Amino acid sequence: MREFARVGCATTLAVALLAAVPATATAPLELHVLDCGTMDGIETDAFLSELPDPPAAFDMVNRCFLVVHPLGTLLWDVGFPRNASFTFMSWWLWLSSFGKSSVTMDRSVVEQLAELGYEPSDIDFLAVSHVHFDHIGEANEFADSTWIVQKAERDWAFSEDLDNPFVQPDLFEALAGAKTVELTGDHDVFGDGRVEILTSPGHTPGHQCLYLDLPETGPVVLSGDLYHSTLNREHRLPPNFNVDAEQTRSSMERIEALVSERGAQLWIQHSPDSGVQAPAVVR
Repeated sequence: MREFARVGCATTLAVALLAAVPATATAPLELHVLDCGTMDGIETDAFLSELPDPPAAFDMVNRCFLVVHPLGTLLWDVGFPRNASFTFMSWWLWLSSFGKSSVTMDRSVVEQLAELGYEPSDIDFLAVSHVHFDHIGEANEFADSTWIVQKAERDWAFSEDLDNPFVQPDLFEALAGAKTVELTGDHDVFGDGRVEILTSPGHTPGHQCLYLDLPETGPVVLSGDLYHSTLNREHRLPPNFNVDAEQTRSSMERIEALVSERGAQLWIQHSPDSGVQAPAVVR
């Protein structure tokens, strides 16, 4: 039987925990940047088709993030899958591009967490920006965590008539019965304003970004796939495979307004020129 922890209950619990442990409520927040692979020499047609003279190809990184808060842990995005289909796709991309394009992932999220002293059972919350295979690849390893997801994304992901080449339902099938916080908007994960889910639909129906108020670095927004490159951000260009381009543009404007209002950095997760690269610990 599915167990759903509704947003109000989750927030009330977080606030109660904060009240119970005031000494730790202001303890430092840490962000561990994980290396979830690279995508080199990727043709830009699908990403920058509206630019008059786009580059032919660009390189991308795939970053995942472990948030360590005094009241718990949150894993944000879980990278590529570690399965035969990913191996075949990587091989085919390299072969069909005559060696010009490649997709690689050297170490799994689980392996990197182990190096930091965490097992999957130590992860309290799992949240992904969206359910494309490069962001949810290892989700089944975290079925015992509480999944924080927009209702629109969950409904779409488990829809019987879903037909999207970037979504592979077997990668997250174990989450169908996981404890779940279903969202219909923004969400303060721990109740103190330092870790917030920000709804940003358009790339997928329930795409979301992550806001962090880090003690030394200051406010940061992790983009998910709101943008794929600095050019996408500069020109407010949605890729041509987004489910809703106009909704994406609205989300871009909303997140940019929040970034400006809070004086935040915006890290484009797939850009090697944006934010802190893996591996790193950011405070």
